[in-house]
Amino acid sequence: MYHGNPCMTGFHDNSAPDKINKMIKVFPDIQFITAHMGGIKYLDVWSGCTWVDISFVLPEFMELYGVEQTNRILRMFGADRLIFGTDYPERNYEEYFSILDKMDFTEEEKKR
Repeated sequence: MYHGNPCMTGFHDNSAPDKINKMIKVFPDIQFITAHMGGIKYLDVWSGCTWVDISFVLPEFMELYGVEQTNRILRMFGADRLIFGTDYPERNYEEYFSILDKMDFTEEEKKR
């Protein structure tokens, strides 16, 4: 698992998803998990085929994109690639459950 939410130049940019995608090609047997869905670079994570956790970024996406687009982003990854996380104490479980309840995941997908 790596911190995949580049928020400034320097250290955090070194873990930007587009840079990690190169590592995925070099080490194809490693199962990479991208924390925070890659933040604003979620499309780079999606193309890199890693698992993602939704910590911290889920409420941010709701504020930026609203329910429908956030649902599309989660669906784009698919339930099999999403890992639940909250980045506690920054955010709490109830906030995440409230957001996820607005998504159109089936009961089976929610269990995953």
